[in-house]
Amino acid sequence: MNETSVGPQRDLARPPITIDMDGVLCQPVLWLNLGISRRIRTEPPPDWPPQVRATVRKARRNLWLLVDWLRYGWRSPLPDAREGLAALREVRTPILLTGRSGILRPLVEGWLRKHHMAEYFDEVQLNEWPVPARQYKLQMVRQRGAREHVDDDGSVAYYLAHHGVPRVYLRDWPP
Repeated sequence: MNETSVGPQRDLARPPITIDMDGVLCQPVLWLNLGISRRIRTEPPPDWPPQVRATVRKARRNLWLLVDWLRYGWRSPLPDAREGLAALREVRTPILLTGRSGILRPLVEGWLRKHHMAEYFDEVQLNEWPVPARQYKLQMVRQRGAREHVDDDGSVAYYLAHHGVPRVYLRDWPP
């Protein structure tokens, strides 16, 4: 991908689309998506960037990696996720946009490689800021110039739509 001083250069024939990971590409534990919020929030997004970037000490980082590997490392992709990404890639520029912490980048990228999905994404964005996932995703969608987002969390989908993302696709549960 080509980078410019104002951000990534995109293929105008394939506009960017941001795609959440858990519940969209990656199967939830026992097919129960317990991470979905039932609270609808519409608060305005914070000034960007936040004053403090998220930092984690090395010992805590290693513990977090272990715990999240146990939570996520063994999960399977959802049926037809890879095929869907391949088809989508023909008409859009997919950007993985997850609310997972940035310290989990090795796990996320490893999972994508293991399941042969890394090649379909131009970017992989993880939350490195001390803000809720909904606010982080809104900011990244705007920065990437995406007019479409795919998520499985109705409260995130509502928040993005409420704050001007033109098309938000909701992955419904149960499948």
